[in-house]
Amino acid sequence: MEGGDLELGELLAAAEAAPPGESVGVVAHDLQKRFGAETVSFLFVDLIGQRLVRLAAAGDEPADPGEPIDLQGSVYDSVLQSQRQRVEPDGQGGRRVITPVTNRGDCIGVLEVTLQSADDTVLRQVRDAAHALAYIIVTDGRFTDLYHLGRRTTETSLAAEIQHQLLPSAPCCEAAQPFGVVASAPYRLQELLLRPGDRPVLLTDGMQERGAAAVDLASVVHDTRALHPREAVRSLTAAVLDACHGSLKDDATLLILDWHSNRSRPAETRPDPQR
Repeated sequence: MEGGDLELGELLAAAEAAPPGESVGVVAHDLQKRFGAETVSFLFVDLIGQRLVRLAAAGDEPADPGEPIDLQGSVYDSVLQSQRQRVEPDGQGGRRVITPVTNRGDCIGVLEVTLQSADDTVLRQVRDAAHALAYIIVTDGRFTDLYHLGRRTTETSLAAEIQHQLLPSAPCCEAAQPFGVVASAPYRLQELLLRPGDRPVLLTDGMQERGAAAVDLASVVHDTRALHPREAVRSLTAAVLDACHGSLKDDATLLILDWHSNRSRPAETRPDPQR
């Protein structure tokens, strides 16, 4: 086993042995011990994907975790959208390293580390630690409400909270979820021919009615067509929230599906292209 793999295994073992609410602190302590990190912080994305909450910090001057950080237009936003590690001067002769913390396409947050120096080997091991942290947080979420409560930076109604709990725990999934309607409600079945590269956008009336009606959703969908579905959802929901001045009068749900084709489906059972 290579040295980096051994250290990563030790990190996972230490996080597993710690109480769920202290796992992030274990990662911070590990980075301090291995690389002499001056500060280590984990910032996670809030419920609506518009702010970051600083959960834990390690170092001589820990950051204040109280005030959420606006995500749009920030360096953190750039890191999450590109899913690439960013290294920049910290203003005091050191290096500020910001690394995405992502699990199966689901943006959980960023790991921010301040180092006196950072070569390629160190940067790779920080990326490995961020990757491990993503899995640690997903697992810890089953045993603590620390992340669940911390993500609520805005007040939600009881109905909205219940609906959110019915959705998959990860907002970014690899397969479409089943949809249903109340038996007594009228509906119309539609058959759509989807080709690889198509992007169906499914939304509820809350994305279009009342204050949200001021948003030209078709234009936003067009302008975000090159973005990852995760980022397109963020852009669309941000536009609606801005139009409603941060206060929706109706529940709003949005699902974007990137279609890559059903490769396992026999050719003879595929829909007729002329339909």
